[in-house]
Amino acid sequence: ANAPVNTSSAIDEAVTALQENPASYLSRMGVMASGEGYQVTAAMPSGLRNRLGLEAGDKVLSVNGQSVGSSPTQDASILQQAQQSGQAQIEVQRGDQVITIRQQF
Repeated sequence: ANAPVNTSSAIDEAVTALQENPASYLSRMGVMASGEGYQVTAAMPSGLRNRLGLEAGDKVLSVNGQSVGSSPTQDASILQQAQQSGQAQIEVQRGDQVITIRQQF
């Protein structure tokens, strides 16, 4: 059994990594920045995918109404805000529909 993902420390790590070495972090997470959102690939650790309710092929468009994918530094601060508010509303394009995933931290 996988240890549960500690979302708070995972976000701390993401924030630091996005500020310091976004390319390395994104490839480790199995995510590709596309300029308009983040493409989720099968390389994303399954524990994280399941925790976030994502599937390979999904494209993350926005978090809490703010577009992501064009600036890792900006996305780091969006993540920090989500962590502080304790929740995230993640807009995801799956096939030809857009779904909203709600997360509590």
